[in-house]
Amino acid sequence: KSSMAPPKFSQIQSYSPIMSKGSLTNMTANDVRRQVVEAFKDADLDGNGIIDREELQSLIKKLAIPLKDPIMDTDFIFDTLDTDQNNECSFKEFSDFLEPYIVKFEVKGFPMDVSEIIKEAFNALLANARAERDRVNESFLQTTHAFDNEHKGFGVNFWGSTWRFHMMDDFYTRPTAKGAILRCHLRFNNLRTRLAAVHAGTDTWVHDIMASDAKIRSEIANPEAVKDFCGRWLDALRRLPEKQPDGRPHEHVQEDMAA
Repeated sequence: KSSMAPPKFSQIQSYSPIMSKGSLTNMTANDVRRQVVEAFKDADLDGNGIIDREELQSLIKKLAIPLKDPIMDTDFIFDTLDTDQNNECSFKEFSDFLEPYIVKFEVKGFPMDVSEIIKEAFNALLANARAERDRVNESFLQTTHAFDNEHKGFGVNFWGSTWRFHMMDDFYTRPTAKGAILRCHLRFNNLRTRLAAVHAGTDTWVHDIMASDAKIRSEIANPEAVKDFCGRWLDALRRLPEKQPDGRPHEHVQEDMAA
């Protein structure tokens, strides 16, 4: 039995520049599956058998994957990997997530490089997450500009913008439920639900935020205008059906279009 230690992921991720094209071409899907085992072990920095959020951040950094929003991008990848929602990524969750990409690389005849497969998988997730965030941010800005252009914003109904950014955080960026931050995949629907409820007057967010924050209380001259803003933002969301990179609408976009 060989005493040679298995390759570390720091070595595995350097295949492309070190190994010849012929060497990569000769690798099989099963070779990569064996490398996934070692990649997971190397990413599991404390050796406890799972990957946590901090360890995932280290893996993303090692792979040199650019993050536009480090917190939300990392959360989106982690929440996708953590299918049983126990705030841990097991080896089974990690390998099950990568398996379709291993098959894709094999079928298309791409070089079987474990680091490229992981980067492909993570970047595909991030493309979809960013498309959703772009839709949210663009609709938010459209609504803000519309209020200002119609002379319903600053100096009329509002004397500041802090409340808007608190709303973005509470409804979408960092929403909470039962004391915990919502998983990324629930945040878009949470945003739509909260906007609709505030607009309808069944959500007490406006009253609660004004009661708890003196600065926001001084900013909002007309609470009814906040309800109007929520309704307008929701309408703007429905008018902006962002596409996935493969051209298909997101599931929640399909729901909007069917409504």
